[in-house]
Amino acid sequence: MKNGKRKNSLLASQTTWVRSTIEIQPDGTLVLNENDYYSPEELWNDSKEHII
Repeated sequence: MKNGKRKNSLLASQTTWVRSTIEIQPDGTLVLNENDYYSPEELWNDSKEHII
């Protein structure tokens, strides 16, 4: 790199965005990241009004 120039490494091609995949199946089952399955009953009974 030349003097006085900067390179933004966050814009490099190696940078990727990692995010969750969320799917709601017809029976109401919630699937997170293709691994975690939560039934509608489990979500209803174990849910919280606030997470803090």
